[in-house]
Parts: sequence; C-alpha cells; structure tokens
Amino acid sequence: MNFHGLAGKLITRAMAASCVVVLFMTAGGASAADESPIRNSVDMVSVTAPATPMVLGTYSDVDKLNLSTLKNWYNDANNNGIHDAGEAFAAIAQSGWASPVQAWDNSCWLASGVNMLKQLGMITDANALYMDYAQNGVPSPGGTLTWDDGGLQEYVIEYWAAQHPAQAARMQMVVLTSSSSVGYSDGHFAWTDIDIRSTVANYLANGWQVGIGMWTLDGTAVHGGGHALTIQTIGAQPSYPYGSFVVTDSDRDADWHAPGNLNTYADYVYGPTAYEGHTYYGWFNDFYSNDLSNWPDGDVGYVVAIVPEPATLSLLAIGAIAMLRRRRSAGR
Repeated sequence: MNFHGLAGKLITRAMAASCVVVLFMTAGGASAADESPIRNSVDMVSVTAPATPMVLGTYSDVDKLNLSTLKNWYNDANNNGIHDAGEAFAAIAQSGWASPVQAWDNSCWLASGVNMLKQLGMITDANALYMDYAQNGVPSPGGTLTWDDGGLQEYVIEYWAAQHPAQAARMQMVVLTSSSSVGYSDGHFAWTDIDIRSTVANYLANGWQVGIGMWTLDGTAVHGGGHALTIQTIGAQPSYPYGSFVVTDSDRDADWHAPGNLNTYADYVYGPTAYEGHTYYGWFNDFYSNDLSNWPDGDVGYVVAIVPEPATLSLLAIGAIAMLRRRRSAGR
C-alpha cells in the first residue's frame, strides 16, 4: 500500500486559490479559525455503530432545475461570463433576456445544505430557500457563491443561521474533513484516527442530519469535480465486496437500480491501517461509475452534521487539538 502527500485546496470562483487550513478546536467553544455561533468542538457521537440500517422519517430531495443537462441559463446582465448574485436564471433561456448564457449547475452543495435544514425541521419550504440562495448568493471565504459555483453545505447552514439567530441557537453543527498528510494511493486520501463511515452512522442514529462531500479519484469522471449528497440511510459496516448507503441527490431523480428520489450507492472502507503512530481509514463508493469491481471512484473527504438541542445528546468533545482540514468545494 502506497502513501502519497495531500495538498489542501480551497476552490473559489476563479478555481485558483490553494491553501491548507489548520483549525485549533477548543473544548466548549468555536475554533480559533471560525467564529460560527453554531460550530463547536464536538468530534463524534459516543455510541457504538448500529448493525442495521437507519432510515430518517422524512427526507428532503431538492433537485437542480434541469436534470437532463445539469445546466442552466442566466441573463448575463454584467456581460462577464459568470452568474452574478441577483441575475435571473432558469432551466431554459427566457424571452426578454438581453444576454442569455448557459453554464453548468454546480449547486449540489446548496441543495444538500437546504435538505439538511428541512429535515431538521428548521425550514418548511426547501425549494424556495434553494432558489433564493441559488439566485442571490451565499457568502463563503472565497466570496459570494451562486448556483454555478462549487461550495460546501456548511456555507448554506452558516448563512441561514446568521439570518435566523433565534432558531440557530437551538442548532449545533460539526464539520469533519479527511485530515491526514498521507493517502491510500494516487487520488485516495485518508481519515486520521476516525472510522468516518461508523462516525456518520453514529450521527444518524442520534438524530443528526448528515451531508457528505466526495471527489473523483482521477478527475476524469463525467462529474469532473466534487459532489455533495444528503445521507438518508447507511447500512451495516461493509464487508467484502461492499456495503451500501442511501442518499438524496440533487443530480438524479432515479438511481442506477430503481426509480424514485432515493439513490443507493455501493461503498466500502479501507482500513484500519496503522502508519507512523496513527490509524487511517478511507471511505469510497461507486457514485461516479456504478462499478466497484475494478476500483472505487468516489472518495468521501468531507462530512457536515447538524442537530437541534445538542445538550440532550451524548457527545464526545475533542478538547484542544489541531485539525488539518482539506477543504475542497463540491460541485456538479
């Protein structure tokens, strides 16, 4: 098994910025690098991963406007070749638009973030919030993002929380990213000392809403970059050849196997692998190719979880530690 270096990348509108972000988490407070009122130092739920699948009572499935092409049209009023906040957009070009332009819809992260808020009971109309944010934008460290930008679910949740502080006071958010400086071979990146699949199962079992971000291993799949999904069901820990998990997916109204809004993807875990005093795990799936027989092509590297009334749950705080976070924008 070969290990390779890991470079952190924060993808902005210009797709040019590259950085590594180090968060110093403190027990009972926000990280030194993030003053979000809803983010704190919780790392994982302190329960044993269940052996049977867990299904949420109600799921939300916000889809992109045009599932046949995964592209939208917008009126490029500023004539700059990008969708600016406030510019009208639609699945097809509208009469009366002076400068209609077509672009890829990269709003999977936005749809997933809205799904999570809906499933948590914080909002009533997920599609309305999605359309509002898709057109008018969501603040992020790289600038305001709309439907044609890549992003992360946490941007949606934090922006909504800033707009609704009273409701957000009842909510807690945790963000985890694959954080090692080693990987499982070209394109694979490891989670340090965290079996991330079991951690996600634990969150779901304890009433959290969970979104994930994943990336192709070689960048050659149809989707190209990253993709965001909202986890609904996760099966028992996978054994050879693989397990499965169920999601709502902004890009598909029917999965590879059956019609409907819920999509099932095969997955499995690499690890535990001991290396230089740490234990590493990888979580991979067949989202991009629907085929694990040769090699998995979806690499889960980002998890965001939210929950109401955090004081009622059994949580494990991580104290004062440094976490090296790989932040890459999910898109398409």
